[in-house]
Parts: sequence; structure tokens; C-alpha cells
Amino acid sequence: MKSLRKSSIQINFILLFLLIQPISLWAVHMNFRKYEVSNGLSENTIQCIIQDNRGFMWFGTNDGLNRFDGNEFKIFKHEINNNQSLGNNFVISLFQDIDNKIWVGTDSKLFIFNPNTETFKAFTYKTSDGITINTGVTSIQAENDDKIWIGTRNQGAFCFNKNTQDLTQYAAGNDDQTIRSNVVWRVFKDYAGNIWFGSRNGLTTYNKETAEFVTYGSRDKNSPMTDPEVLSIFEDSEGIFWLGTWEGGLVKFNRTANEFTSFFTNKSETYITHIRAIFEYSKDELLIGSDDGLYLFNKKTTEYSRIDDPLDPKSLSDQNVYAIYKDREDGIWIGTYFGGINYLSPNSQVIEYYYPHPPKNSLSGKAVSQFCEDEKGNLWIATEDGGLNYFNTTTKQFKTYLPNSDKSKISYHNIHALTIYKGKLWIGTFSRGLDVMDLKTGKIKNYQFKQKDPNSLNDNCVFSLYKSEDNELFIGTTVGLNRFNPDSDNFTRIDEVQGFVYDMTDDHQGNFWVAGYGEGVFKYNKQSKTWKNYRNIEGEKTSLPFNKISDVYQDKQKRLWFSSEGGGVSKYNYDTDDFYTINSLDGLPNNVVYGVIDDNYGNIWVSTNMGISCIDLNTMSVKTYTQEDGLQSNQFNYRSSLKTKNGKFYFGGINGFNAFYPNEIKENKYNPPVIITNFELLDTDVLQSNDTSFIEILNTTKHITLKHNEASFRISFVNLSYQAPSKNTNAYILENLNSRWVQTTTQNQASYINLKHGEYIFRVKGANNDGKWNDDGDYIKITILPPFWKTNYAYVFYFLFMTGIILLIIKNYVSISQTRQNKKLEDFRIKKEKETYVSKINFFTNIAHEIRTPISLIKAPLDCIKTKKISQQELDDNIKVIDKNADRLLNLINQLLDFRKIEDNSYKLKIEPLEFNALIADICYRFKPTASQRNISIITQIPDTTIICNADRDGITKIFSNLMTNALKFTNSKVTISLEQNEDFVIIDVEDDGPGIPIKYQERIFDPFFQVDATNNDDKKNGTGIGLAFSRQLAEKHDGNLRLIEPKEGKCIFQIAISTKLISESKQEKRSLSQVKPHIKQSNIPLITESNERPSILIVEDNDDLSNFLEKNLKVEYTVYTAENGKIALEILENTSISIIISDVMMPEVDGIELVQKARENEQSSHIPIILLSAKTNLDTKIEGLDYGADSYIEKPFSLDYFTSVLNKAN
Repeated sequence: MKSLRKSSIQINFILLFLLIQPISLWAVHMNFRKYEVSNGLSENTIQCIIQDNRGFMWFGTNDGLNRFDGNEFKIFKHEINNNQSLGNNFVISLFQDIDNKIWVGTDSKLFIFNPNTETFKAFTYKTSDGITINTGVTSIQAENDDKIWIGTRNQGAFCFNKNTQDLTQYAAGNDDQTIRSNVVWRVFKDYAGNIWFGSRNGLTTYNKETAEFVTYGSRDKNSPMTDPEVLSIFEDSEGIFWLGTWEGGLVKFNRTANEFTSFFTNKSETYITHIRAIFEYSKDELLIGSDDGLYLFNKKTTEYSRIDDPLDPKSLSDQNVYAIYKDREDGIWIGTYFGGINYLSPNSQVIEYYYPHPPKNSLSGKAVSQFCEDEKGNLWIATEDGGLNYFNTTTKQFKTYLPNSDKSKISYHNIHALTIYKGKLWIGTFSRGLDVMDLKTGKIKNYQFKQKDPNSLNDNCVFSLYKSEDNELFIGTTVGLNRFNPDSDNFTRIDEVQGFVYDMTDDHQGNFWVAGYGEGVFKYNKQSKTWKNYRNIEGEKTSLPFNKISDVYQDKQKRLWFSSEGGGVSKYNYDTDDFYTINSLDGLPNNVVYGVIDDNYGNIWVSTNMGISCIDLNTMSVKTYTQEDGLQSNQFNYRSSLKTKNGKFYFGGINGFNAFYPNEIKENKYNPPVIITNFELLDTDVLQSNDTSFIEILNTTKHITLKHNEASFRISFVNLSYQAPSKNTNAYILENLNSRWVQTTTQNQASYINLKHGEYIFRVKGANNDGKWNDDGDYIKITILPPFWKTNYAYVFYFLFMTGIILLIIKNYVSISQTRQNKKLEDFRIKKEKETYVSKINFFTNIAHEIRTPISLIKAPLDCIKTKKISQQELDDNIKVIDKNADRLLNLINQLLDFRKIEDNSYKLKIEPLEFNALIADICYRFKPTASQRNISIITQIPDTTIICNADRDGITKIFSNLMTNALKFTNSKVTISLEQNEDFVIIDVEDDGPGIPIKYQERIFDPFFQVDATNNDDKKNGTGIGLAFSRQLAEKHDGNLRLIEPKEGKCIFQIAISTKLISESKQEKRSLSQVKPHIKQSNIPLITESNERPSILIVEDNDDLSNFLEKNLKVEYTVYTAENGKIALEILENTSISIIISDVMMPEVDGIELVQKARENEQSSHIPIILLSAKTNLDTKIEGLDYGADSYIEKPFSLDYFTSVLNKAN
């Protein structure tokens, strides 16, 4: 039965062989990206290709193993004295097992590569007979997780069991149950898990159940194959086996019928031999790699298409194809013998590229300027350097029309415009006018500009042609617009449009648009027959972005688009009559846009000088395609874009044109692996990136520990998306240092300098060319150890050491501090005693001055009464003066006594219910005469509701009277009194509109004996320095307070707060109080009496009573002038002749000493006798006054007779 079956198979093979038919060939262009030695590849002979489980591409060459990450190659070669390096550089086969180890077959041995350590180990296992693999390893394949099959060049096949580590050899034998040749070129595993061997003597499979081999088509069995030497095996998606043979071409093997069908030709120029690689390009097509080149085989038509153009730099780099591999992104890698690696991206597989090359049926020029589709769906293509082309879209053949053609001779090779009008092809040339070709006869007629013919073209440079919806033909030139008149066969010039006309179109509203290159856009309203020009207006975002318009296009949704050379692409808004622009800020690669078309999904596609961009108008996302995707160049040409009737796109550029269906360009959904590949220490050679232990850390533990002096490093990473590597995006972050991801498209490294010790995690993620992110990415943990002086042991030592030092320092410090504190306390005590002493001396000096003044005003009138005969009126006046000053002296003494009691806490309050409304009103009334004399208003804000509170009437009166006295002394025009009560306090505010209290004195005004410098009080007089201190302490006796409210500009507010709660019994005392008489100060009006007969006398005294007394007693014999201070006195001296000056010493503004000094310095007053009056009796003051030029010094109090005697002597 077995013999009968074999005979039947042989008969069928013979019959099929007789049916073999010739095959036709033509060239197909594919746009490859090439990697050669100049790109870092170790050698240009590529024997094998795989992609590992991490995403790296591996290439076996005749000079080492190459790993590629999309940007650079890492080469593994044999290293002398390194037994962990690759043992042989001639790599001919690669395979990765389930443990991620890569089996590397060389021309003499087998090696296993560990990716974690990046080291090699020679395969030294032996069979039970002691045989080792010591020849070329041609192919490696796994049957399952345990068994690995190894094909060799002359030792047959081996099977290695990883579990048992048994190696079994299957060498060639004479029976049918063995492999038929020791030269095994390919080991292949089919979809069912069966192992196949392609050898020099037929196709063999291994039966796992019987452990026997079955061979098909061997030489010794009258093989039905033309050549039974099988170099490659492939199973397509339909389960059909395809075999590549040495001399017998491509063979299809039907395993069910046991039939072989060979596809080869007997013509020498198309003879396909040495097929080493087969790959399924599409459902109906196979890619065939051979020594004769790369072919596309159509399984239905059984025709070959050769993929080769030696003159095209983007075509296949070499005809000897050794390996074909499809990666996980559907990119195709082709290894050649002399030309290195050729990569075909998925987009390049659907983007057609046409370019000029020697065959007559190819494109004639590189610079493609315009497309025009005829009724058959074929294209007329204009070029700027190669004339006119007619492109058959079915056969992909070109027909060329040139100026030197025998037939259909066009006028010039530089063509910019095409359109079909009334059955004729209209051709716009650069400088030869307009050619019109009869499409039936091929005859050409030419129209040109004529100087004296207004009905001729207005210029010979024709850049645009447009057949309108009204079936009119418009011609745009470099100087304006023309309309063709078919009846008269001439042209009408449209004067409203001047300049370079680049494109035209009608819109859905019946408007006619004309694009000007430099002139903006013109719109012609056919109803109103009016023209409107749109131009760029600087600063207005809704105007045209640029005046150089390259294309006008109305899409399927009736949107009108304008592309410009520098402004992006703009959409016209019919409602607002303006423009919306999309430019580089919105994601376009460049603002130079050459053409616009739309697809069937509402997206618009624009050609630029940096590729073709698709704009999704719903999401406003932009996706750009470049040369990496198969484009003729990144730069395209003006208006060189077309969407055909069947939806296919054509874009012309500077190196030919591209054609594609937009829906066939698929989004790259591949999740790109992102891998950390290197960790390099900077400025140190302690640890380098090629250390095996370090590489293992990167690939396994993911945790590296560094010393403190290794805190500067560089981390390298790769994004393993190969479709368009330049458009990949990476992002990285160093946790515990950065808070944001750093995004980059150009760098695959991150550097860090002098990091602090601590724990870090470096993370990196990446996106492919279409923005698909792999958020998982890769990571590595980094621990930077602290220096030894920052370790925990060091810190314990530091703690103990510092604790001892601190304790010692504390002990010394406490001792020193105690000494210093004692000294400070002693210094402070001495200082306070000195300050108190000085304050008391100043206080008592001022008190003495205050006492001497009223005493003088008592003694002087008494002397006058005793020694002079005076009238009754004068007697009454003197008595009033005596009485007034006696009261003043009494009040001063009482105040001193009260302050003393407050100081030693012997002052007792008489608590009684007190009606504050009446009390405040009464005190204000008593001050009104004094206020009236000074033209001061007293404003009271007393509520109608009666306010009653327990308080000491005498104490409240003294507090309020002190504040009223101060307020009247310093106010300018008014004093405002307000009274209110809350839950806890009765509050009285005393506000004046005087100059306020300087900020530097505000904190000290309540200090005992403190006085504000009189020179800062605006012509007012000093007090004793105890009034405010006394008043505050009285307020505090009432469980209240007296404070200065933050004054406003030009105001001063004192606030009295008296507690409303019952005062304790210890604060109450019954005592009699004398009524306080109101003190009303007379106004001081200087009396100036002009007399030329009597001597004149100037009295300078700040006390009004003393000044008036002296004036009254001296006016009989003198003309008397008075001044409140030295400042006013100096003004009087400048304008009045004075005989004698009598001056007090202590005065505001300018005191008596300064008055003497300035009077003596003035020539007009230097001769005038000056008598000083003062209560200051110390010798220093007297000497100071006499030194500055005073003639006499009279102490207060003084006798009127003594005073008169001194005056008479001075006069």
C-alpha cells in the first residue's frame, strides 16, 4: 500500500510538471528605509533576522551579531580572552526560546546568548555517541517548550531536550525513515506543530508519534520538483506550503494531494533562483527573496512583479535577498547580501511613489505641479522640468509629451496648469502661453500674449486654469485674470483682479474666488457683480494669515479652504465674513501649506514642506506623514494635489508624486516597548555600563545602589517602535526629585548631576509615531548611599559627642550668663536710677518754674500795692491776679500731693453712684470760657439715655479735666467729647484736631515725668509731666484704663474706660473734696502802641498773666510790645524800633537764650539791652545767658521795685 501511494504521487508530480506555464514580470516600486555600515551596522551581509520578546531587532551578519533599537546598533563580536563573548562572528541563524535566550548559529558552532547578562555560552552538549555540533548551524526551531531542533550544514539535524539536556542527532540514511541529506537548510514548524526540514535532497517532515521522517521529492525517488534542494519553507494563511528552491524557483506544495506546482520561467532575464526567503505580503501576494532579487508573487495570477530600481535611491539596496521578517508593527525587514537592511514601513506598503527613471513608460519629471483627471479615471500630470505626462492608473504606465516630441509637440517643458474644457486639454506653461490639445487628434494650438492685441492673453506665464460651474474657462497669469471667449476664440481681461493669480474656484453660494500670490483673495459676487479683496490685516486673528495664497478648495461639506505660504490653512466663515486659521500652533509641522483636499470622513489633508498632515476637524488633532512613511520628500509643490472620483489622493512634490487611499493608512496601534538600555556614571570609572553585573541589574533586579561619590549619572533608554522613529515620543521622571514628566522626541538620555543621597525611582514611558502611549514603560530604582559621615553610626557618634559638648557649653554658659546677668541687672539698676534721677531733676526744675511764675504774679502785685498809690481799679486788678495765681499754685500743689498718693498706693477712692451725663456736661461747661477766648469749639456727643456707674467723682473730674486742658492747649479749632456705655465699661473719648503726638513719643507719654519736647508742640507750652501718668493711674484705680487711640492725620484721641462693675470695698473711702474751680485763660493779644516820644520796650513771656502784669505797670512810661516766644519777638525786632528787651528763658519755639544769640548777631538789634527773667536759678543757665550777650538776669519770683531798678539802669 505504501509503495502504491508513492507511485501515485510521482505520477501526479509528473503531470503537474507538464502543466508549468511561463510567467510575466514587471517592476513595482517600494519605498525602503536602509541601514548599512554607514548607519552603524557591523557588516552589510545579512544572513538572518529576528525580533526578540522585548522588541529589539537582531541581525546576523558575516561580522558579528547586531541588535537594533530604531536609532543605533549594538554589536556583539568575538573578543580575545573573553570566553563570554560570541565565539564566531559569522552568524547565519537566530532563534529565541521560551526562556528568552537567543540561540545563535554560526558557520562553525552554536552559541546561546543570555539577554539579562549580555553574555554568550558555547553549546557544548554531546550526543550519547559523543558527537558535538561542530559545523555551520543553518536553522533553529522549537518543537515545544522543551525540544529544540537544529539544522546543520553537514551533520544533519539535531534535537536538544532542555529538560533532560539530551542531544540527539538525525543524520542522513538510505531508508525512508531518516532524513535524506546532512545539509539541512531550513527547520520549519507548521501551524499544527509539525516539524519540517528543507534539505539538499527534498522536503522532510518528522512524525512525532513514530519518531520517523517522511521525505517528499528527494533526488533518489524521482523527485517531481525541478530542483529538490529546498532553501526555504513557508505556510501561508490558507495553510498552503510554499518552498523556495536552489534552481527550481518557487514551488507550491499541496500536502493533502501531495502535489508540487513549480512557478518559474524559462526566460533567462526572469529566471528566479536561490529563493532563500518567502513571506506573505497580503492575502493574494507573496514576497520572494532570492539571489535574482525581490519579487512580489500574485497567487491568483501566478505573476511576478520585480521590486527593484537601481536608479532609485529609495528602492531595494541589493538584489541578493537572504532574509525577510515581519515585525510586530507589520513592518517588513529585508536582509540582503551586499546592501545591508531594507525596512518597509506599513504606510510605505500602501503609499505609492512614482518618480522619473530611464524607462520610457515612467514619469518624465521630478517637480510635479498639477494633476487633471479625465473621464476614464486616468491622469494628466504636469511637471516643471519634464513636460506633460499621461498616467494610466490601471497599468501604471506613463506617456510623455515634450517640446521636442515628433507628435503632440507642446510649447514648453515647464507646465503649471491643466484642465479639460470642451473636450480639449488646456495646458498652462511658464513662459510660452497656453497650449490646447485636441484629445482626439492630439493636435496642439498655442495662445500667447500679443502686445497690441487687448483680446490676447495678458501674459505668457500661465499658472492657473479653471472651468467654472457656468462652463466658463478662466486663465490666471502672473499679472491678472483672463476669461476665454469660445465664440470669438479670444480672451477678455478682467481688470478688477491684478497680480499673480494662483488658483480659482466657485463656492456653493454662487461666489467666484480668485487666489492671488501676494494679493490675498478676491471674491466675485455674481448677483451684485461686485469684487471684494481679502488681505492679511496685522494684529487681526480673523483676517487672512498671509497674502500668498497657494490653493483654494471647497470640500464635500461646502467648507471653503485657503492654503498659504507662511500662514497655514484657513477656513472662510460665511456668517462672519472672516477666516479661521489652523497653523503650527495647532499641530501643523510647518506654516507653509501647498495644497488642500478632504477625505470621505470630513478630515482635511494638507501638503507642506515638512510632509502631509491629516487634520481631524472634530478633535482638532493633527497627524503628519513624512519620508519615513514612504513620501517622495517632505517638501511638496504648489496646488499639486488631487482627489480622484474614486477617492484616491495624489500629491505632487519635488521628487515625483505619491498616491494612496486615505482609508488604507492605518493608525499604528502598537504599544511600543520602552526599555532602559544603559546606566553610565559620570566623571568616574568606578562602575561602567558594560559591566556584566550592572547589565544584569538593568534587566532583572531593577535596583542599583551607588556610593555618595557616584551621584552623577546618565540613563539611556529606547522606544522600540520602528515605523517612524523620529516621530516617537518619550517621557521620563525621577521620582523624589521631579514632580513633572519631561517629554522629549530627540533625546534618549537623561542626565543627573550631584544628587543627594536617598531613594529614587527613574521611570520612562513612550509613544509611537501615532501617539499611542505605553504608560507602563520601564523603571529602575536607585539608592544613593550617604557618605560615612552621614550614616546612622556617624549620627549616633555625633549625638553623643555633641551632647557632651553641649553639656559642657551649657555649664560654662550658665556660669558666664549668670555673671553677665548680674552685671546687666546692676547696670540696668544704675541706669534706671540715673534716668529716674534725671527725670526727677527735670521734673522738679519744671515744677520750680511752674511755682515761681504764680509766686511772681502774687509777689509783684503785692509790692505794687504796698509801695505805690494806685486807683481802686488797679487795686482790684492786682488782687484778681494774686487770687488767680494763688489758686493756680494751690492746684499744682494738690496735684503733686495726689500723684504722690497714687505712687505709694495711699490714694483712696470715694465710690458713689455717678451720673456721667451731667458730670461730663458740667466739666465741659466750665472749660467753655477758656475755649471761647481761643476761638475753640467744644462739641459734646452725650447720649439721651442716662449713664450711671459707681465711680469716684473727684477722680473722674481730675482725669477728664487733665485731658480737656491738654486738648485745649494743643487743638486748632475744636475739641470733640463723646460718651457711651457697653456691657463692661463707660467710655469717654476726648478728641482734638491739633498736630497729634509724634510716633516716637506715643509709647512714653504715660510715663511719669516724661514731657514732649516743646519744639515739637507747635507753639504750645510744656507741662509738668505728671498729668497723663496721674490720669492713667486714676483710671486703673477704677478697674479701667486710659489710652491713646491710634491717631489719624491731624488728630489726637484719648479714651477713658471706667469699669461698670461694682468697685470692691477696699477701694472705697469717705473724704471731703474741694470743688475744682474752672481755670479760664485770657487770650494773649499783643499790644503795639506807636509813639515817637517814649522809649519802647519788648516783653517776651509765654505766661499771659505775667506778660499782662508787666505791660500794665510799664505802659505809663514805655511803649510796650509783647510776644509769646522768641520767634514772634524776632519778627517784631525786624519791623519795630525797640529800646529794651525783657525775655523769659524757658519758652517754646525760640527760647530766651536763643533770642539773645540771634539779637546780638543782627546788626539792627545788637545794641539793645536785654534782661532775662527765669525761674531757673542755676549758675550754668545764668552764665550761658550772659555769655550770649544778656545785660542782666532776674530770677523768678522777683520784686517789682527790683525789676524797675534794673530796668531804669538798663535804660
